[in-house]
Amino acid sequence: MKSELVKTADALMDDISADPVNWRMWEDRLRQVIAGHADNNMDLPAQLRVYADWLRQDDLEDQFENMPV
Repeated sequence: MKSELVKTADALMDDISADPVNWRMWEDRLRQVIAGHADNNMDLPAQLRVYADWLRQDDLEDQFENMPV
């Protein structure tokens, strides 16, 4: 399972590196790979940590924007 996750993460990073400006089109796969690493207690590769931080920041901003007034 872990080797499959590593292969998937590598393939995902290859896909993103082909068009890094449009990385958001891979957001669902990114979230799945990040969650898979967390579920298996695996450290994220450095490249994925960057995207994980960006996604986390987006989630926090969405949460703030949707706060009741």
